[in-house]
Amino acid sequence: MIAKLAPLALAGVIGGAILLGCSPAATPTPAPTATPMPTATPTPLPDPSPQDYVERGEYQVGSRALYFHDPNRPFDGWNARHASDGYQAMLAEINAAGERQIVAAHIWYPVEPGDATRAATFGDFGQSRSPVFTNAYGQGSLGFLGGLVSEDGSPPNFSDRAALTAIAGEAQKRIVNSLHQAPIAAGRFPIIIAAHGLGGNSLMWAGFAEYLASRGYVVVAPSFISDSALPNVLDSPDSQYAAAGQEGIDRAYRTILGEFKVIPGFYKYFFGYEGSIGFDGAPGAGNLEAVPGGGQRVGEMMGEFFTQRVDDVETIIDGLASLDQGGGACASDYTGRGQPAHGAEVCDLFSGALDMERIGILGHSLGSMTAQFSVARIDRVLAAVGYNNGPPRYWEPPGIFGDGAAADGQPAGAPKPVMQIHGSEDAFVQGVFRGLMWNALSAAGGDPEEIWTLEQERVLPTDENPQPVARNAYNRATGDKAVISVKDTHHGSLTDDFAALFSEQNPITAGGKRYWVAAGPVPRKAVGEDALNPSFQGQPYTPLGWGEVGGSEVYLPTFIRNYYTRNWFDYYLKGDESALRFTENPVAEQGVLDVRIELPGR
Repeated sequence: MIAKLAPLALAGVIGGAILLGCSPAATPTPAPTATPMPTATPTPLPDPSPQDYVERGEYQVGSRALYFHDPNRPFDGWNARHASDGYQAMLAEINAAGERQIVAAHIWYPVEPGDATRAATFGDFGQSRSPVFTNAYGQGSLGFLGGLVSEDGSPPNFSDRAALTAIAGEAQKRIVNSLHQAPIAAGRFPIIIAAHGLGGNSLMWAGFAEYLASRGYVVVAPSFISDSALPNVLDSPDSQYAAAGQEGIDRAYRTILGEFKVIPGFYKYFFGYEGSIGFDGAPGAGNLEAVPGGGQRVGEMMGEFFTQRVDDVETIIDGLASLDQGGGACASDYTGRGQPAHGAEVCDLFSGALDMERIGILGHSLGSMTAQFSVARIDRVLAAVGYNNGPPRYWEPPGIFGDGAAADGQPAGAPKPVMQIHGSEDAFVQGVFRGLMWNALSAAGGDPEEIWTLEQERVLPTDENPQPVARNAYNRATGDKAVISVKDTHHGSLTDDFAALFSEQNPITAGGKRYWVAAGPVPRKAVGEDALNPSFQGQPYTPLGWGEVGGSEVYLPTFIRNYYTRNWFDYYLKGDESALRFTENPVAEQGVLDVRIELPGR
């Protein structure tokens, strides 16, 4: 049996951060005290076996690509305003060809047990009319194999063609375990939209989506053109620009896939810097000078960014409604928002199977913010779950949360059920919010308090409050809400299913040797005054991995994510009262550090 836990305080020493300069210390305020958790039943509800949260359910899983068109919006209007000059020129050419917004996605859904449709392959997810995209997909999606090591610490010999083929083949089989374009099972299933973070794509959700689909959900994961590293939008069979010919498609993909998004805009508007920037490279704080009004411009840029993303989510939902109606409502001449591509090919595949009254959304990082904005703006979205990020006030699309106030007097946040799950060692988020947008901005002569207008967003990170912006998004939410802090997990821990698939417990064998992706150690991020020291180096720690829960050995980040996420959606989308077990039975003592839950709707 899984032991019941009371809410725990975060414990342990946390250090280290990605810092770009320094600034005067902000005065911390005490972390808010959680409202006592409401009791769903007089006694704790029994949990299923721990394996129920990591193993497949009753259904097999089908998958396929889908494309949704919105004829009422330009193609990638956000980057047309904020990307580089070369990128904007490419977008002008695409729009001049008559292209309008396209949302590329993959869908996973329940399939009847015993269905004999062929297994989906890794290549099905990267299939493209352009070799430029196909090559980028292979390199980007399997790049983690470069981190493989053997028992003696040596990497595989990738010059050995046989070893490379064996390792890549096994990796692809583990990543994709669905049936290609299989017929959906009988029934009517709730829907979950899965929104990636900066540079992500739909494939990152494959393992989690397969798990949820096997448990009776339809999962749709877009690759947002705004910032995905692999948005295969021009592979829509209804793409207007693609009809112009192969040379144009290849040239467009070279531009789309070759530009890093979002973060260069921070440097452009904050500091007037328009040089090369990537995940691993940016100018030092000593070389920057703040531009007057730059913070306001960044806020406007991010508000427009999330407006486009939420519009894309709504386009998907409208397209799914059309697919659910099937027949004439889904014909190729359909001209409403959310037009599904493929015409008659897909119009009867999901007819009557998509429950448009039960829709949720989950997301990682920028996708977590997308989820929280979507649940506020889109009436049909009932509940959200976000991993490793909450929206800062100054990034909000204007009026997205209305004019009300939260219980503590702050501007109101999300009005419907939102759960956040975040890691205690998220150095990436801290590097952006504290390192770049406070320390570096201050060192460059800017005033961070002009953008961080809410006191609880300005506090320094602490052991008890490792992500102040995400915690304050919880404080501001006015509907049912929960925030779960997970020990020794970084920015990608909760969404990186590859970490379990290729861990030492699940090695790949090639040439008589066993290989796996090493899990650490990595330095802890900074807390308190250390977050103001750009040279601070935290003590090394090994990220949370395998552990025992209820007598079963499970990969803890995946187990914790699945436990809380599935119970949240089982309650709010399926109406399963027993799913409220998560309010009574917090799990995995060695992983869950802090649980705060308030359900005023109960």
